[in-house]
Amino acid sequence: MKRLTIADLDSIIYIVAYNHVHTKNPQKVIDDVTNYIDKIIEDTSAEAFVGYYQKEKHRNYRKKIFSGYKANRKVVPEDKWDKTISDILIKIRTVEPKLTAATADIGLQFMDLVQKYLKVKEEYKNNEKDWLKEIHTTLESYPGVIGLTTIESDDAASIMWHKYKDKYVTTISHIDKDLDCIPGQHQNYKDNLHYSMSTEAAELAFRIQVLQGDAGDGLPGIDGVGKVAAKKFVTANDSLTAAYGKAATRNYYGDYHCIRLLKDIEELEKLGKFKEVDFDQIDEFDYDNDEFD
Repeated sequence: MKRLTIADLDSIIYIVAYNHVHTKNPQKVIDDVTNYIDKIIEDTSAEAFVGYYQKEKHRNYRKKIFSGYKANRKVVPEDKWDKTISDILIKIRTVEPKLTAATADIGLQFMDLVQKYLKVKEEYKNNEKDWLKEIHTTLESYPGVIGLTTIESDDAASIMWHKYKDKYVTTISHIDKDLDCIPGQHQNYKDNLHYSMSTEAAELAFRIQVLQGDAGDGLPGIDGVGKVAAKKFVTANDSLTAAYGKAATRNYYGDYHCIRLLKDIEELEKLGKFKEVDFDQIDEFDYDNDEFD
């Protein structure tokens, strides 16, 4: 069987954008995106490849299932930081009325440094937005890479793995812990770390994540239940619903479906009136290691 690599490329978008925050030449950004994917193909010895990323106007179906999904990913406005710092200086002067001229001068220098920092931060933000457009355009033109509008990249990777795991020798390339819920061969493309997840380990990873929640995605899980406690509630052979019911009365449905990856596109239709672009496209080629030298 041919070797198929299924890649979640979302993280690459932000890695490349961060690495090129001060880059002036867009071609360097384009080359970096291309080289990143070329290296994934080379390091996994792929003979067939499909990669996914979420388009700029991506409308995530999980936010319809659970309104709090990723709602905590907000950036504090710069002017609020500016006001907070000013308030700190005012409080210092209130608490210590006998500030020396030197101390006051240090405070002014501090504010000046903060202003410079905010200016650099704004420049970073503007550059990142510009490069995101270039990066998305580059991804769109790369053979085998598909932009998604509704489902997430890890959903697409999961669906493809379930559909083609018996037709190809598959490797899932990513740096997303959610994809560790899929058994089989994995590659961490940031460190080129190869590892495998057994069926039992993958199922256990999913069940533990449902119980403990995912703070990064705004999923609360059960109060006071971390990874260690979650293992006590459930094993790969226990009923997840029963374990969840014993431990808490939170919105099990929302947590479950925001963490669980889709196994086929029909599941998306059952969850609501959601649609996705045609993402079931694999780019096959004759693997030649010299091609990537």
